Amino acid sequence: MMINSQKVFVDTSAWIALINSSNNLAAKAKQILVRLNQQQVILVTTEFLHC
Repeated sequence: MMINSQKVFVDTSAWIALINSSNNLAAKAKQILVRLNQQQVILVTTEFLHC
């Protein structure tokens, strides 16, 4: 059961930073993801593009 139903939008650039350790934002992205997981936040990503 999810205690906290708070949702956070995660842009694809955050996921890229997480999988690419040479990315200069990799450490920060991992730190933020760990904190969000600890808070049991729902992560939302979409493939929708609005131009």
